Amino acid sequence: MSFGEQEAYRLQKSLKKFAAEFNATSSRFFGKITGTLSDYYIVEANVEGGDDEGAEGDEKESGFDAKGATGVN
Repeated sequence: MSFGEQEAYRLQKSLKKFAAEFNATSSRFFGKITGTLSDYYIVEANVEGGDDEGAEGDEKESGFDAKGATGVN
């Protein structure tokens, strides 16, 4: 299975724009998920100088429940 010429061109330009906007040092395209309302493209990227949200262990601000907590999870 392959992308058409126009879709491959748009995908290449979008990945290049993404890499420039977020200072990505490398990126890898995994594939495409075809949905009923829209399609989703899966990309992995290494971003230089990115902020690690929740790196300091603030469990209350990260949106995760504390370990061993009872609840919907």
